[in-house]
Amino acid sequence: MKKRLWILLFCLTPVLAIFLNTGCSETPAAPAPTPTYTPTLTCSGASGQFGLTTTDGVNSTQSSTNMATQFTMASNGAVTAIAAGICGSSGPTTAYFGIYSDASGGPGTLMGPAASQVISSCPGGPFSPVTVTLSTPLVLYAGTYWVAVGSPGELFYSVTASTGTNVQPTNPGAGALPSTYPSANFSYCCQPQLYGFWACP
Repeated sequence: MKKRLWILLFCLTPVLAIFLNTGCSETPAAPAPTPTYTPTLTCSGASGQFGLTTTDGVNSTQSSTNMATQFTMASNGAVTAIAAGICGSSGPTTAYFGIYSDASGGPGTLMGPAASQVISSCPGGPFSPVTVTLSTPLVLYAGTYWVAVGSPGELFYSVTASTGTNVQPTNPGAGALPSTYPSANFSYCCQPQLYGFWACP
């Protein structure tokens, strides 16, 4: 009788260990999930714009050029789209749009992925700005940044002739915007109509 009782206890031990969670089970317990930290962004206002949104009617043609203009975010926000007064002066061409950090008063490192769009030929008269939506909104904290546009082709820019400060032109533009913006290598008279939209996420 005692022998049968010991055999029964021996057979039931693994089962009892599972129910009692004594650690004798061959199947380890699943680890607790790691908590995910999601930062919050405090904004002043629901949305806004930055950069030069107007033009004085002056136009300028530039071939294979990147243009960057400085702007200030007065509040935290997430950039959702970038716009530029441009058209293809020699036919359709691809333009690239992006935001750069500020590096001692000049554009520094490309922040987030750049956006691209095929730009139509110039209509032969007034033309409206082209707006591209970023695939992922780019969160920026209040501060100074640079908004840039570039193309390996020839673009016709709508500009303001009287505000040519804080513009960094580079030539030639090598297609997609570079991860680090090169130093300006020629002077430019004007400031292109180049701006963006932000929202509080």
